[in-house]
Amino acid sequence: MKYRHLRNATALLTYGEHRLLVDPMLADAGALPGFKFGAGRRPNPLVPLPADAPAWLDAATGVLVTHEHPDHLDGAALRWIRARGLPVWCSHVDAASLRRKGLDVREVHGGALGLDVEVIPARHGRGWLAWLMGPVSGYYLAHPDEPSVYLTSDAVLADAVFEAIDRLRPDVVVAPAGAADMGVGRILFSVDELVALVRRAPGRVVLNHLEALDHCPTTRAGLRERLRAEGLLARVDVPEDGEELHLARTDDRPRPAPASAPARAPACRSGSPRTSPRLDPPRVCPGLRRRLTARLDRTRLNTRCLLRHMYGSYDSCQRRAAAPPTPTAAPTSNCDSEANTCMRGESMQRGGACEHPAECGEGPCIDGNCAIIPGRAARDPPHASSIADATAGFRPRPASARTGDR
Repeated sequence: MKYRHLRNATALLTYGEHRLLVDPMLADAGALPGFKFGAGRRPNPLVPLPADAPAWLDAATGVLVTHEHPDHLDGAALRWIRARGLPVWCSHVDAASLRRKGLDVREVHGGALGLDVEVIPARHGRGWLAWLMGPVSGYYLAHPDEPSVYLTSDAVLADAVFEAIDRLRPDVVVAPAGAADMGVGRILFSVDELVALVRRAPGRVVLNHLEALDHCPTTRAGLRERLRAEGLLARVDVPEDGEELHLARTDDRPRPAPASAPARAPACRSGSPRTSPRLDPPRVCPGLRRRLTARLDRTRLNTRCLLRHMYGSYDSCQRRAAAPPTPTAAPTSNCDSEANTCMRGESMQRGGACEHPAECGEGPCIDGNCAIIPGRAARDPPHASSIADATAGFRPRPASARTGDR
């Protein structure tokens, strides 16, 4: 087994006859908005892909997706996959959505990929954050000639993680170590939880999701120092971007059979069973339950849509793009009559200086005058138009309509 770490959670996993590209985020550095709210927000990804990444990507024979967040499957990756027609393996939760995006989708289940496989649901946060972040699928893979591997995907420490490790005894566990926090709560393993995970794992642990996103504060150096202090560093790999790990099966002991069907969403380790957060709305009387569930589903859909627009994953939201604005002729002309195009200059906008720098540039001529093509001002934040698009359908009632409510 070879594990080539590319960036964040993106890796090329050579496993048996397969070369699976895991959770591809292929955008250029700074191409996506920041994921963190408040101080410390920066464009993502923070670092580019390694220089040799194109050659490594060309070797992929398939794609394995744990969930659809843009740091695990972004627009650049979708275009790259569609251009090559690679099969995309995912859980049944994401299959329909990925098919709508034009991908050749294969569902992961027992016997998929010619391997012993189990889908292990993960909890991407606690309480309302887990509900908002949506379902995440971890995968257990076993090949007769390779070490068994458990990809936890994005998760916090939950009963299902320890249960899977104790039952399946994977030779390798791959887990996220960035301790991600968007400013409203942690959504990945903390360093203390990673220490507990490494102590519980029977074999090696590979830690990723580091130093690539603005909401992941943990550094490789700090993580290695903590693991060294705990006496666990010898069992852990913290690969640099572009580094390849070679992992071999160390024994021929029989392996436990994976479960045939995925379990329910796991409960968090912290809190009693009575207070443990749940993904589902609370159970209430049938009529109220139907109305409450419908309202919660709409709220969750609208909130996710807004977040995905802010994160730049426009394909994740089922909204039609607004029609492009129709150019109109400006009062004064700055047209190049021979080329029939407008030259870059100050008379592009309403016969005077440009009102917005982004609105000045080359464009078509209409009746001998330069066309005005509205654009976004350079001073606007990168995600401003995305928020406006996402909230376009939500209009408050006029004040006159609200006075009767009192």
